[in-house]
Amino acid sequence: MTKSNILLLSNFNIFPKSEIWKNSSSNYNLIFENIYDSNFSSLEKLDQKKINNVFILIYFNFFLNINHIKAVKFFTKFVRKKKNLEFHFFFFRKKNNNPIIDKEIDNKLIKSLNFFENSNLKNLHYSIIQDDFANYFDSRNEFILKMPFEFSFLRKISKMIFKTIKKKELSPFKIIFLDCDNTLWGGVSADDGYNTVEYSTGDLGPIYEKFQRHLLNLKKQGFLLSLISKNKENVVWKTLKKRGMILKRNDFIFPQINWNDKSKNILNVLKLLNLRAADAVFIDDSDFEILKVKKSIKDLTLINSKDIIKCYDHVISHPKLQKKNIVDDLKKNKQYILKSNFLELKKNFNDKKMFAKLNQKVYFKKITNQNISRAEQLFNKTNQFNFSVNRRNINEILFFKKKSNFKIRLFGLKDVYGDHGIIGLYTLEKRLNKIFLVDFILSCRVIERYIEYYVINRIFRENKLRQLKINLNLTEANIDMVNKFLSFFFKNMKFLKRGNLMKTIDYNESLKNYLQYFNE
Repeated sequence: MTKSNILLLSNFNIFPKSEIWKNSSSNYNLIFENIYDSNFSSLEKLDQKKINNVFILIYFNFFLNINHIKAVKFFTKFVRKKKNLEFHFFFFRKKNNNPIIDKEIDNKLIKSLNFFENSNLKNLHYSIIQDDFANYFDSRNEFILKMPFEFSFLRKISKMIFKTIKKKELSPFKIIFLDCDNTLWGGVSADDGYNTVEYSTGDLGPIYEKFQRHLLNLKKQGFLLSLISKNKENVVWKTLKKRGMILKRNDFIFPQINWNDKSKNILNVLKLLNLRAADAVFIDDSDFEILKVKKSIKDLTLINSKDIIKCYDHVISHPKLQKKNIVDDLKKNKQYILKSNFLELKKNFNDKKMFAKLNQKVYFKKITNQNISRAEQLFNKTNQFNFSVNRRNINEILFFKKKSNFKIRLFGLKDVYGDHGIIGLYTLEKRLNKIFLVDFILSCRVIERYIEYYVINRIFRENKLRQLKINLNLTEANIDMVNKFLSFFFKNMKFLKRGNLMKTIDYNESLKNYLQYFNE
């Protein structure tokens, strides 16, 4: 296997005991450079060294001694130029016994991270690491070696780095798109008849049955299944039912069985589920259809099922079709199904009748150990209805949770179909006797249910506000949602353009109109 290069930068000495890195790196070559100012010579030579990932380790107590804002600005500007690379920043924060120094460090850390948060760079990732490494700090090494940790720290951080890379490289697919004829069964059901297609018996019938059994197993592990077939719906459902096949109609989400272009059908489902093409694989027996889809959707993975035995072997061995985090994905599957039910209901009723049947109830929760990972997921994976686009990890969420002038609340949704779980969050900051809405996030799976107006009304009511300042970072992904939301509060509002800004909204009595769609 060809080794990929990792550039490792730090503002402390990482050379001692460097054999630790060699033993940990396995499939990677490491290039080291210590940085003590903003002249990062290695960064200028990234293309020559064929770097894939850049890890930058910052001991923030050292970082205070230089112009840290200038350095962070330099980094964000440079990362913007290198869109083909992944940059990972780890900020190590050591607590002091002096509260004045701690406060100074916290303030400078927040100012530094604001540049990252507002940059909206998809290839820039950062973490604040504090409690996890508290026992590794070593004052003697810090003074003598300019390496503020015990040597055992190097082994711990090296494992964390390589775990980060492997996780990104082997991120599993989220959805499997399937053709029907000569993929789920042998033959063309509309022409041959459902009773003559190959399934369970004959030469290849057992393979198709085995393939369906494996697909069902993948669904149980958290993968989504959808049909993309040029066919008649009644023929497909009849074939599955009459032949007693392992996969049933309710195993597929948003099935697209029609005569439309397959690439358009795939993109339609991806949009409904807010997934990327890179999250999906498409399995079809037609070379022509695969070629057409390939030209239209570049990041989609394609598997040809013309030879069903090879196709089956390919699927069971594909590294991105092996699942580990089953619980989270099964929860997400449930949310997708609930959204599918909602869209079906929306087709048949007007708003008033539909919401009367839905019986919606929004509930609110504080951050706990049980739900903090969901909060992290919302911060980092929600793009469309995400006003600030602040990307926060668990340590940062805990960091802000402990501050008395910050308030983070999660909110969930229940309706007649079940519990959707936690579907959004907001963060409030009290500053100079004013309340700022720092973060406002809502999962795209529940958009068009007026939940955002219900939550805003509650924020106004609970905090006895007449005005609320909203922190906005308008990007290509969220600009339409933000403008639509703000247009409720501003008549004849001009369409806001991309960028960072603060907007003040006044309480609007019309917000009460949306309360009728919810049970208190």
